[in-house]
Amino acid sequence: MISREEIEKKRSPRGLRLFVRRVIEKVRLITDERHKAMRRVGLYKVFTDEIIPLSLFALRVYPTTYSVQPVIGNQGYDALVKNKRGRIVDHLEITWPQYGKRKSDDALMIVRRGYGDIDVYSPVKI
Repeated sequence: MISREEIEKKRSPRGLRLFVRRVIEKVRLITDERHKAMRRVGLYKVFTDEIIPLSLFALRVYPTTYSVQPVIGNQGYDALVKNKRGRIVDHLEITWPQYGKRKSDDALMIVRRGYGDIDVYSPVKI
């Protein structure tokens, strides 16, 4: 359903966002693929943790004449951004705190029983 070659294609910021939306729509329709994506199995981990936020960031920050090329691996950046002349203008790294064990356990519950943990909070008075 998703391949490294497709992910690493150079696209405009809008093209990257459209690619992400197409993949999400395809994955939603196939139960096994949807469950893999929810559990972040294989390339779905990279797609969910890096490519989706990258597509939103690039669309917001870079002009349409720039290109964004995601790069999978351990090279210290997740994407190359080039201007219309093909010159690299940025190396992007997408990162934020993760609650991996909790997210993984919750995804497994959703796949197995149809719903995950339920958190209830009291409203905060300010």
